[in-house]
Amino acid sequence: MRLIDRWLVLPVGFMLLAMCCAMGVAGILEVGGRTIVWVAAISGAAGAAGLIVIVNLYARAQGREILNVFASAIPRDGSGAMLFEAPAETEGTGGIEETLAALARLFGMKLREGAQDQGQLLTIISSMSEGLVAVDRQQRILLANRSAKTLLGISMADAKGKPLWEQIAVEGVSGAALEVMLTGQSKTIS
Repeated sequence: MRLIDRWLVLPVGFMLLAMCCAMGVAGILEVGGRTIVWVAAISGAAGAAGLIVIVNLYARAQGREILNVFASAIPRDGSGAMLFEAPAETEGTGGIEETLAALARLFGMKLREGAQDQGQLLTIISSMSEGLVAVDRQQRILLANRSAKTLLGISMADAKGKPLWEQIAVEGVSGAALEVMLTGQSKTIS
């Protein structure tokens, strides 16, 4: 049974039980049809009020779960402390909505900062006089600066995403890349 179903069973069941009891009592007491309608209306209203309360509690619980997902996505340092502070849930007029909006603004700001940092890093890499080729763990080419393209005779349009050993025919480059991956130590090839 899904969570929302469990949250709705109690108030709906309460409403149906109250209406059945009201009808049964009214039938035993042999009261008129008008009384039965009033009793059914009051028990229905009580059940609807219970349903509203339960749905509100469910929505708040879901909102807190969403906040926890957002908070878990915030980068942390080695000790587990957040690298930047997430806004605390506010109990003002908007509550969870305000907090989610603040988190969305925060993530948007961090994405813009990351894009700016990436742009600066790419500018530095492209202006280096040394040749630089970045590869992933499978030695597929991620990027190469201008110097590397000139020195190694590669075209990034053709080389990006392809294995290093297929694109660079210079002796020792693939072996050096493998050595760097295995040891974590830098390596210079002449």
